[in-house]
Amino acid sequence: MAEEEETGVASSSAADVQTPVVATSSRSVRQRVSASADPGEGASQSPAPDGPLIRSLKRDWSRGILNARQIQEYASGARDQGAEGLDRLASSGGGGRHATNVHKSLLSMFGTPTGGPPIDWVELTTKQGDRVPHPVIFPHKFFASLYRGRRAWFDRHIRGPPTAAAEYWSKVGCKVFLQQHGYSSGAWARVLPIGLHGDAGAYSKQDSLMVVSWNSLLGFGNTQRKRFVFTFVLKSVYTRETLDQLWRIFGWSVNALLAGTSPSDDWLGRPLSGGGETIASGYRACVCQVRGDWQFYCEVFRFPAWNGASRMCWICPASGVSSARVFTNCKSSAAWRSERYTHESYLAMLAARGAEPPTLFSAVKGLRLECITVDALHALDLGLAQHIAGNVLWESVASNSWGGGNQQANIDLMERDLRRWEKEHSVKRGFQGRLTKERLRSESGYPKLKAKGAQTRHLAKYILDVARRFDSGTQHDRKKIAVAQLLVRVYEIMASAGQFLSPGELADFEKVGRGMVALYSDLYAEAATNGRTLWKFPPKAHLIDHMVTYQSREWGNPSYFWCYADEDLVGMSIEIAKSCHQSTMAATALVKWLVVAFDADD
Repeated sequence: MAEEEETGVASSSAADVQTPVVATSSRSVRQRVSASADPGEGASQSPAPDGPLIRSLKRDWSRGILNARQIQEYASGARDQGAEGLDRLASSGGGGRHATNVHKSLLSMFGTPTGGPPIDWVELTTKQGDRVPHPVIFPHKFFASLYRGRRAWFDRHIRGPPTAAAEYWSKVGCKVFLQQHGYSSGAWARVLPIGLHGDAGAYSKQDSLMVVSWNSLLGFGNTQRKRFVFTFVLKSVYTRETLDQLWRIFGWSVNALLAGTSPSDDWLGRPLSGGGETIASGYRACVCQVRGDWQFYCEVFRFPAWNGASRMCWICPASGVSSARVFTNCKSSAAWRSERYTHESYLAMLAARGAEPPTLFSAVKGLRLECITVDALHALDLGLAQHIAGNVLWESVASNSWGGGNQQANIDLMERDLRRWEKEHSVKRGFQGRLTKERLRSESGYPKLKAKGAQTRHLAKYILDVARRFDSGTQHDRKKIAVAQLLVRVYEIMASAGQFLSPGELADFEKVGRGMVALYSDLYAEAATNGRTLWKFPPKAHLIDHMVTYQSREWGNPSYFWCYADEDLVGMSIEIAKSCHQSTMAATALVKWLVVAFDADD
């Protein structure tokens, strides 16, 4: 993908109130922002150009498919062939002679979608300095902009059905979370539950891009409608202090959402104009959920790595090094089951060790340890399910069950059988690419299927079919069939249940889920005893035990808060970011993301 050479970025509107003053150097990024419009083309006086071709060009520019110079070139060519309404695009940057001005013109024409919030600037301590300007989109301003400018979108993608908030809070099982806010039961009807997500994806060979976003747990729609970016930041730039500052700024904004009024002071206590105004006619929002993979949790909450601490789990005292509380023991009598951390007991443990509590807990009002969720995508679809699939399939290959004579021949026969099965069962998201030995076994030698999470989930019934087909009647094969059956059943419950499971579904989910993990643990122990590199027990399997036992009771069906949409947003954001000049990537990418998110009709 071509990288843009321009460096101009769009600014917050001068008419927006409550923009904190950020002191920067005379030639700071923020000052360049204010000059990004091209006055020579009158962009600020004229409405944005429109039309089918222009909308397509705008879409591909915002998604990073085309760069600014290509947009100008295509518009110019179409105009010269007789297309109408393309004069402003075609003449941008002096007709393409000045590349930087082309980019500035597009930002001016495309970068302020209807209902879109302003981009604000904060100062962060990064590896580049102590007061580095950085762009963010404040959640409370986003919330207000969508409510004022796109009410139908607000109702669908944030508020949800009129009674959804009241119903959500009435079914939440984590009652201590509700009690600490002090709202009466009626007040919760206008408090919308929101979640925070963070994850990093590959931006270049040497760097990754952290995408921090939030969403309403009641909204509907595709990823670009229901996931909202707070900021982008490169891993090569940020430090722990950078993240802590971002969490305090994020907390300041979402706390304003919880209060329902615009803040009178900024995150540093400096006075702001326009404080105390109602944000969205009485609607509020409350962060009650944090999502991400284990790596993100370790980075943000400073949880220890699973294999390097006596207590590797943030939910219980399971250990990766102590045999007395080892996490691979999944029996009902396992020592780690005797205690489950509460928010208060976890903070007390940190205090006893002289460790500081995670910044998010103090920054976001009411956020508790119990709000940190186990993600079914990472723990199950990309975790235990892939281990189950890899072992079942590999054992059929290693035992020559397919009759191929050697491993590769068996794998080839199995792939043909898989394609037949997918066709017979009308699997829409089948296994992509060729099935090879490398995709069945990890570099460590342990079997694990390499596939996307959704593909693994859709293959669960095929894994069970293979286990049944090659059942020799041994106790090992019976356990293998049983663990595959339980995996299928876990997926069936998640697929058929609503956002909150009924008492019967909860009981079934816990029984099936814990049984699956326990059976897998038995297969792991059997392989270890026999010295075989099979059935490796991943730490994520331990988290699944907690997911089915506790979190499904407290926060509902895991499929309603798994990270699939979040991962889609990260992937889309990285493609957008790659199309931006690195020196102003964070700001330009935010502008383009706003266009992607807002500039479309429902």
